[in-house]
Amino acid sequence: MIQVMPGTKVYLACRPVSMRYGFDGLAAQVNLVLSADPFSGHLFLFRSKRADYLKILWFFAVWCGLKRPQEGELRSSFPAMR
Repeated sequence: MIQVMPGTKVYLACRPVSMRYGFDGLAAQVNLVLSADPFSGHLFLFRSKRADYLKILWFFAVWCGLKRPQEGELRSSFPAMR
């Protein structure tokens, strides 16, 4: 579980992102596509094309995360993204 500060925004990428991107590449995508600061402390969530990986970009205390959901967990959460 991630505990965030009040006022923290959570951005979810609508399009799938290549999981070959490292956190530097994802930070560049945040900067280019959203014109947002990836170091702002907000959460940026990216999902893979098959919806079996979720990368969380969150620069707070130098933490970045990668989560692989259990079978069907992410798909059931986002049925429109199949």
